[in-house]
Amino acid sequence: MRRPPAATSIVLAVSSLVGAAQTAPRSVPASDLAQTYAAAVAAHGQRCLADASRGYATVLAADPPRPLTPPERALVLALAPSLRTHASEFFGLDDVAAILHPDRPVIGYHLFWDDDVDFPEDNDPTDHEVIWVEYEPATRTATRVVTYFHGTLLEASGTRLALEADGRPIVGVEWGKHGSLPALANLAAD
Repeated sequence: MRRPPAATSIVLAVSSLVGAAQTAPRSVPASDLAQTYAAAVAAHGQRCLADASRGYATVLAADPPRPLTPPERALVLALAPSLRTHASEFFGLDDVAAILHPDRPVIGYHLFWDDDVDFPEDNDPTDHEVIWVEYEPATRTATRVVTYFHGTLLEASGTRLALEADGRPIVGVEWGKHGSLPALANLAAD
């Protein structure tokens, strides 16, 4: 039985891809960069991962994300979701990438698990899940969690948002064939 590794690398960056057309360096026309990015996303949607990777690499080379400042890094680490996995989980968590939105108080946590049980031969080496944590900038506290669960967006916010004592949102992870589920607070007291 495999367990997630004790230490997982975390890549932290501020994404500029969301506004690629507005932030393109002068050496690359913004329209070309936006078109390359759109083509990469389309290839990814068609499971043409080699084509998608080439497109993403082109965009990232022309408009790389900047490293986080120390306060941004502290925020991303403080709001990283507490993942709850099943005791029998046999796929390891290979990597995590956190992307701080450049304009909105949202952090995307991208989880890369060992390839899941249903698709071991799909030429996709990991199972990619995403958790978005929205926060209040003034207090730097989590206010909403959205997860992508098998084609559906699930969310918890306000009094329904379950948090650890240290303020981290709690997210359950469906085992085997992964899917992330925002945990709900105990509403019995309401």
